[in-house]
Amino acid sequence: MAKNNQNFRNKQFANQQSNKKQKGAKTSSPAKNTYKSDVKASKSALNGFKISEKTEKWLPTIYFLLFGITAYIYLAVLNKDYLYTCQEFSIWQNTGEFFDDKMRFVGGFTQWLGCYLTQYFYYPSVGALLMISVWALMYFLTIKVFRISNRWSFMALIPAVLLLCSNISLGYWLYYIKLPGYWFTYSIAFTLMLLGMYICNLYRGYVRAILIVLYVIGFYPIIGFWSLLGATYMAIQSLTGFPNTKPLSLKDINLYVTFVAAAAAIVIVPRLYYSHYTTIRPEDIYTALFPLFQHDKFSETNKHILFTILACSPLLYCIPIIIGEKSSISSKAKIKPGRLCLVCSIIVLATSAIVIHSQNVSDPKFKAELKMYNLLNEYDWDGVLEASREVSGPHTRQMIMTQNVALFHGGNIGDLMFKYDNRTVKPEVTIYSKSKDAIETTKEKYKNADKNDILGDLEKDSLHVNLSNTTGSLFYFLYGKCNFATRWCIENGVEYGFRVNELKILARCAMMTGEDKLASKYVDILRTTTFHKEWAEERLEWLHDRKKYESSTEYRCVRPMYDAYKNALDGDQGLIEVYLVNYFSHMNNDHKKFQEACIAFSLIQKDIELFWQKFFKYAELHEKEPMPIHFQEAAYLFGDLEHKVDTSHMPFDKTLVVNRYASFKNVTGQLMQQYAPQYKNDETGLTRKVGEECFAQFGDTYWWFYYFSRGVQTY
Repeated sequence: MAKNNQNFRNKQFANQQSNKKQKGAKTSSPAKNTYKSDVKASKSALNGFKISEKTEKWLPTIYFLLFGITAYIYLAVLNKDYLYTCQEFSIWQNTGEFFDDKMRFVGGFTQWLGCYLTQYFYYPSVGALLMISVWALMYFLTIKVFRISNRWSFMALIPAVLLLCSNISLGYWLYYIKLPGYWFTYSIAFTLMLLGMYICNLYRGYVRAILIVLYVIGFYPIIGFWSLLGATYMAIQSLTGFPNTKPLSLKDINLYVTFVAAAAAIVIVPRLYYSHYTTIRPEDIYTALFPLFQHDKFSETNKHILFTILACSPLLYCIPIIIGEKSSISSKAKIKPGRLCLVCSIIVLATSAIVIHSQNVSDPKFKAELKMYNLLNEYDWDGVLEASREVSGPHTRQMIMTQNVALFHGGNIGDLMFKYDNRTVKPEVTIYSKSKDAIETTKEKYKNADKNDILGDLEKDSLHVNLSNTTGSLFYFLYGKCNFATRWCIENGVEYGFRVNELKILARCAMMTGEDKLASKYVDILRTTTFHKEWAEERLEWLHDRKKYESSTEYRCVRPMYDAYKNALDGDQGLIEVYLVNYFSHMNNDHKKFQEACIAFSLIQKDIELFWQKFFKYAELHEKEPMPIHFQEAAYLFGDLEHKVDTSHMPFDKTLVVNRYASFKNVTGQLMQQYAPQYKNDETGLTRKVGEECFAQFGDTYWWFYYFSRGVQTY
């Protein structure tokens, strides 16, 4: 009893002392109190980088909004023509047959869903917003699955950044990728992987072990490799406790059961499914639905790096735990976790911005090719030429051929063919050095060939872009070569799958050749799509009403070319431009439009004898019409060079041809004399230098093209 009384007195004494201290604090100087609080706050800001709870709550949303705006700019603004072309080289059909065809493959449902969403690139803004929405779901699932705190939520942006880069860095691979719907497929696969992990992580013990096994069994047919990856991370979680910060009891048998169950499922399940799927090779059972960038024995391994980092990205989420508030690293370094978080956020966000910008294909010629092709598909001749003018400097052969098709069908090729830039550069692709073994293999392959035939091929390798895989089929169709257009559409369809682009050209060719039943089959396929149904309905109407078809721009442009000569099928060896140049420059025809193509291609051929044959035939067919300027330029040049044809009585334009040619000869002669000492033993270098010097003045003439456009390499 006495002891209890003593404790009561002690409590009373302590309370009195506490009240005195509080009164003393109240009577202290307000200015002094404010100063102390300011110093304390400043120290906290410097050392701890503390932010309010309300602000921290909104950090994940703020980070994703920043990323979303960036992604929209790079997708819908900077790459809108690229996105539109992507859906042209993919397809989705609302039929059970299409669904069943996809389900024959591991990851088939994901591919089917990827194809469905890719078609929305028909409207680039809509497609971009859909993709960003998928990434938003993936982002917030990542935060949930790996329990990333709000202040560290910027780390969860890494997968979305990598997937954005994988889309905008594709370049010419868009023609060669063998996975329709590629652009959405891997975002969906990664999101489904996270969703499965989230569900499994809701449970513990034996239930979680069973769920992981069921996860692999159920998700492997849907997302392939990514289901095995998810199970791997859940197996790691079971042993390490990541992302939990609480220590695990090593005596807990459930941890080992979960790990063993996950490991067994990863090894066994793909082997069991191998007996079910007939479309997968034994060596691919563990990497099914992991992207493969391979074409014609060339594999671009650098494209795999983004997906390898994507697969490893969850390992980065242990960083917040390592340098967390209880971390010995931060305490020893005397660096507060708040400051570390700030530094890491700046590094991650800045690096992401740099990587996105560097991975984006910014080549203006590639983008112009896509824009010009899409406009050519719509028979917008003026739009094609406008897109060509937007790009300064040398053009690719695809650009030049596209602009020539537009000029030809627009009726201006004889006057404007060389007014557009005809200087040539190769498509911009990444060049890789071959391994020693690959070099030796190449040497053995070409040991009996001329060295010039394999120049640059011995030690370097890259994606080999070929017009037959890009725009060749449309070129053939627009020049009336329907058999060739059909042949390349079928070859590309067999190799890469029949996409919207091939089906449209096949339908056009069948209608042009009068194979209406065949055309209706292709049209019926396109009617099962979402955004090309209207195009197909119009074709169906034309099939039922021939007069409407004959009044269309397509018929009026192509039919004269198709009728002018027998539509035979011989060999082009995969070199479309070479074939077209040789074909037309060796033809003569009484049809005006066909003959115009013949003389235009003879200018590219630079064969004087062939030109005169086409020239006189053209003059005969256009007896009372003015001769186009470029045809005059060629006739005046060849008459001056060989004097085999008397051109003295031909009515050449005095200002644009006669006087300008005299100026051309004078200027080039002076330049030759000026640079001859500098290029004494280098005739090729001298010609190139003189051509560069006089291009600004005479680059819009046939004379410049004839003398200085050399070493043109088609593809």
